[in-house]
Amino acid sequence: MTAKQLTKGNTRNGEIRKKKLSVGEICDLKITALAPNNIGIDEFSYPFAIFVPNAKQGNIKAKIVKKAVTAFKDSSYAVAQLISTSQDGSNLTKSDSEAISAPVKPGDVLTVNITKKTQKGAGIVELSPDYKIIVPLGQEEVLPKNAKIAITRVKSNYAFSMLTGRGSEASISDKIGIDKDKKDESSKRNLNKLMYGCKFTTIIPENVKKYNNYAILKVRNQILFVRLEKGVMLGRDKVRIKVRRDIGNSPFNCAIGKIIQINPVSKSKKATLVMNSIREMLAHGMHFGEKTVKCHARMKQYIWLHKQGQNKNRPFVKKGQHVINLLKTRRCLNKALSTLTKYALKGRTFLFIGTKKPAAGLVARA
Repeated sequence: MTAKQLTKGNTRNGEIRKKKLSVGEICDLKITALAPNNIGIDEFSYPFAIFVPNAKQGNIKAKIVKKAVTAFKDSSYAVAQLISTSQDGSNLTKSDSEAISAPVKPGDVLTVNITKKTQKGAGIVELSPDYKIIVPLGQEEVLPKNAKIAITRVKSNYAFSMLTGRGSEASISDKIGIDKDKKDESSKRNLNKLMYGCKFTTIIPENVKKYNNYAILKVRNQILFVRLEKGVMLGRDKVRIKVRRDIGNSPFNCAIGKIIQINPVSKSKKATLVMNSIREMLAHGMHFGEKTVKCHARMKQYIWLHKQGQNKNRPFVKKGQHVINLLKTRRCLNKALSTLTKYALKGRTFLFIGTKKPAAGLVARA
């Protein structure tokens, strides 16, 4: 890469991007976009995005508290803590002043008519002559009407959004003068489609059609290809299926699923098993954590917190010790057990270390 190409790749609008950034450094940032939960984003000062909670658009000073840089540019990011904002209004550019008065906010759910489409398959909603919303549509040929969209990112002259069928409907007639219409029938049909990540339990018929190692099912007027796992008895075993790929926008209107569990436990039996294991953990005193003065800050997400009252969101303390959330402990133990089982089948060797007195004896006897 030549020096000219390197300079071109690290600049935007004549501004040279900085390369080095370390945790604890205080730097000047320029918030160019807003995301949900009141998070500001600096997209162009560094080769990766920097997220700043409780920040508004414009020039700010922030302290870097986290940095995650990988080999892939799109997955690198940093998190900063807001220190101060630009108090002088003259420091704001014209685009910054327009961004502050944007007609939408991150997280808004709107009902709109998509009237235009770009060559790359994105719909455009014109709120005003100077402000637009971009909606990714994929391979849909017909532009949806009365579509619900959720604002995901707000910028100076435009905003990004995504199609959604959830959330409370927000009227935008007060903002842009568009009257509400009736809900489109296509949005109702989308709710009945097999979407990526959805799960359901069924019994695969014994006379099901097969293609290689896949069973062909018809679910919700869609063709579902399910990979048959070893040990599944057709017509007898209940199976839990998860949709791994949704290609409903294609002319074939089909999806691909995977069996994630054979003969899954019912909800009532599962609740009983969980309660029995929790009682056993309580009997062994697994809910007692470290003393409050020794507790690590990262343990906050694994201990019980007060849900209401004056001490809301504060740790629950008993006899000077934090009380551990055994539901999360059980979940983490199951994950650890599945990982150990996976590597034990491969013949791996494990080393268990117990440095505390209660654990040292157990490890020695094991």
